[in-house]
Amino acid sequence: FETADREYLVLGIVHEDHFWEELCDALEMAEARDLDAAQRIMRRDELEARLQGIFATRSLSEWLERLSGYDIPYSRLNSVGEALEDPHLRQRGTVVELPGGEGTRRYLGSPIRLSETPPNCRTPGPELGEHTQELLEGLGLSGEEIRVLREAGAIE
Repeated sequence: FETADREYLVLGIVHEDHFWEELCDALEMAEARDLDAAQRIMRRDELEARLQGIFATRSLSEWLERLSGYDIPYSRLNSVGEALEDPHLRQRGTVVELPGGEGTRRYLGSPIRLSETPPNCRTPGPELGEHTQELLEGLGLSGEEIRVLREAGAIE
C-alpha cells in the first residue's frame, strides 16, 4: 500500500483471521474486524480501497511505528538493492554470493527454509543478452534478422 510519502507498506495477511483482527484494531476498523477470510475475499476490492485510503494518510515511518505494537506481519517494500543490504536477510542466509561477470555478485536466494531441504543456489542469473541468440533462433528468426536487430540496438 502506498503511504503519504510515496513509500510502500506490505502486509502479509492471507487467510489468518487473528492477523486481520489485529490490523483492524490498529487501524480502528471495528466494523470490519469480524469478517472472516471468505468474507474478506468477497469484499476484496472494497477492503483494498479502504486500506489504501487509510495508509495514504501517514508516512511509512509513522505506519511502521504504529503497527509495531500489533501482531501483524508487515514490512516496508524494499528495492532489490535495499534487500541485498538488509541485515536480517543477510543473517538468515537469504543473500547469497555467486561467481558472475567480473567477480562475485550478490543475489537474493530463497526465503523459504525447510529443515530437511535447505535452499541451495548454485548458479548465478544470466548476463544481459547471454541467451538472446538462442531464444530468437528458437522463435524462428534467421541469423540475418537477428543481426539487423543487434545492429539497430534492439537487442544485445
